[in-house]
Amino acid sequence: MLNILLVDDEPSILLSVEEALKTEGHQVTTALDGMSAQAALAGKVYDVVVSDVRLPRVDGFTLFKKVRHESPRTSFILMTAYATVPDAVVALKLGAVDYLPKPFEMEVLLKLLERIERDRSLSRNFVAQRLSPLPGDELLGNSPPMEKLRELIEQYAASDEPVSIVGERGTGKRMAALMVHQRSARANRPFVALSCVGFPASPGAVELLGAEESHAAEGGTLFLTELGELPMFAQVRLLRSLKDREDKRGTLPDVRLITSTLHPLRELVASGQLLEGLGDRLRVLELPVPPLRQRGDDLMLLLEHQLRRLASPSSPPELSVSALAALSAYPFPGNVRELAQALRRALVVSGGRRIELAHLPPEIAGPHAEESDARPEPRSLPEAVRAFEREYLKRVLQKSEGHRARAAQLLGISRKNLWEKLKGYGISDAELAGSAPPPPHNGENR
Repeated sequence: MLNILLVDDEPSILLSVEEALKTEGHQVTTALDGMSAQAALAGKVYDVVVSDVRLPRVDGFTLFKKVRHESPRTSFILMTAYATVPDAVVALKLGAVDYLPKPFEMEVLLKLLERIERDRSLSRNFVAQRLSPLPGDELLGNSPPMEKLRELIEQYAASDEPVSIVGERGTGKRMAALMVHQRSARANRPFVALSCVGFPASPGAVELLGAEESHAAEGGTLFLTELGELPMFAQVRLLRSLKDREDKRGTLPDVRLITSTLHPLRELVASGQLLEGLGDRLRVLELPVPPLRQRGDDLMLLLEHQLRRLASPSSPPELSVSALAALSAYPFPGNVRELAQALRRALVVSGGRRIELAHLPPEIAGPHAEESDARPEPRSLPEAVRAFEREYLKRVLQKSEGHRARAAQLLGISRKNLWEKLKGYGISDAELAGSAPPPPHNGENR
């Protein structure tokens, strides 16, 4: 629900829009002119101001500039029956959410407000996370999967049985293993992590369980990562060491064994990647680490933590709403590790200042940001106006679902004029449908 100030000098429009907004659950205050709007703004902050441009006493642009100066977090939507491209360019550059030509369909305004409400919610969530204290470990989050993970870590730490940690790359499997060790009775003894990738270049995983000369993890925890990559001959040696340990034969180091894999051990056994006897012995306690996409609002906490860690613990840089929205929508196949890499890159590109959408990696920012970054900056105002008008025509036609008459009405021009503009800019039906790239534009619009 948004707190909205609605300003229009036409009572009929004011009443109809007010009713539509209240029906959607918004709180609405109305004003018939700019002076009344200024009085309504005195001492009160609105989430959104929706105002006509042409108003008696104080016009909408003046009101807009006043709100931008005194309440920068308030979103502003301008309406006008006298839409001109230069005015729209100025309004959007100054920070207006949109510039709606009258008459407009109520659904267009409601969609805009829906987007504003979603973005404000996202920002509030991020600010709330900023106010919370920075936890001491990196398995952060209050989502149900993370609460369950921490609960299992506490339970498994009290045992000395093998733990099998399962999770995608970058989810924090090593941190989970370390937390099991730190909360166990072995916490004051060594924690040794060995990768099974590239074996036998690093044969310590087998030696630690079988050779007298290698006892680096004695009394502590041995963490074998990427167990599924261990060659079969090494698996045989490891299984033999575990059997000897069970039978109390030979001189073996006293270690607690933890492994990590991308897939459950039973699946690796079923696919022939892991010996059945070895899988049975190592999956006594299974510990699944959830991917980032299943952790909901934990993303906000992780963003704050990573920005403090990578930039400044006391005053981390801000994230724009568009950057927050893109990060929230991205599935992060590389999980927390990919998030940290994306923020590290954004901090470099932004110079350590406020992170905008364009500072994020292209796969996160999306195709529109890529196109925007790749497009050369206009050299003159006429070029900027032409570029804006072309995109504005496309937006109105797409909102009108291709109906030329409706689009012409929204634009306040004749159908013939609309047809001439589309022809002049080379805007085809295929481009409007998103199936063809825009043709190069080399001349003035006719």
